[in-house]
Amino acid sequence: MLDTDTANHFSQIELGELQRKIHAFRRLPFHRLDREAVSNALLDVLTFGPERRAILAPQTGTYPAGTTFYRIRALQPNDHILPLRDMRVAADAWEPPASVVKAQRLNVAGESLLYTTPGDASVVVAETRMPPSTLFSLIRYSSRTPINVTVIGGEPGLMGLTSEQHLKLAMLMNFLEHEFTRDVGIGTEYLYIASEIIAKDYFDLPPEVQDAWCYPSVASRPAVNVAFRPAVARTKLALEGVSIARWSPTDDGISLHGLAFAEAPVGSAEFRWHTHGTPVQEAIFPEFVDPESQTTAR
Repeated sequence: MLDTDTANHFSQIELGELQRKIHAFRRLPFHRLDREAVSNALLDVLTFGPERRAILAPQTGTYPAGTTFYRIRALQPNDHILPLRDMRVAADAWEPPASVVKAQRLNVAGESLLYTTPGDASVVVAETRMPPSTLFSLIRYSSRTPINVTVIGGEPGLMGLTSEQHLKLAMLMNFLEHEFTRDVGIGTEYLYIASEIIAKDYFDLPPEVQDAWCYPSVASRPAVNVAFRPAVARTKLALEGVSIARWSPTDDGISLHGLAFAEAPVGSAEFRWHTHGTPVQEAIFPEFVDPESQTTAR
């Protein structure tokens, strides 16, 4: 049941005031604001009452052990001859070095995270906006243990809310989801300030509860993505292998074509590449029926 303190908090939220706050936030000149200013503006939307408190209800979920996660790493135009320079050892298949990391949806510049998609490689293709027929590294991991995630954009579900209280909570959570999933393009990267703050300040639970963030795919709804901090990723995930692949459009989506395959090397050993039809391909990327097949990896 809902405790009295929480019920009193939601009773202090006036719907008209909440709508005004949301409208004012969306009119802010984000291109001129720093992280502290955006953080304060978010806090103003989310806090009510004399104590200026924010009460939210982050949802959690679990991916079972053995779940497949995919990541894509782009190949340089002049790095298409095996062995590859940028996909040579196991370390190249994990998070990028902090020195090259730009701000993204959950990270600031210089902060490495491992962005993945669970279960469906076509989603990670859409997320990276890789041009068709362009070669890339498709990396496959599997979870060693269950993965506990905090869900950004999940349906709020505090037990015991009245219909009006639930509406207020839903408005707050929908506001956060909308700001988190804004479409960001070239020249509007400053919008990542808001999504990074939302993830870190409102959906970052203690490590005994959370292994990663789960959030809606902007490019391929209703699919989701999962982002890990590097230390957690290397503990919880096992690198299975890498495929050199490309994609092409189909009438109902995309098809993936795997051209070369490698299993995870041991230690500092280099990837050893194999062709289609070999035991390595069949064990790690069985979804690729043949190099030109129209199949979506799952």
